[in-house]
Amino acid sequence: MNDQPTEHTRHISITRTSSDGTVSQTEVHITAVHHRDDETGTA
Repeated sequence: MNDQPTEHTRHISITRTSSDGTVSQTEVHITAVHHRDDETGTA
């Protein structure tokens, strides 16, 4: 039985250039932890 939570990390990088030529960059890190329920078999 595996009751360890699984962790997923998503990295999103957004680069925008405005009309006056200014470049802005945003980086987002999203971490989700899923606990598996072995009774129902769903995550």
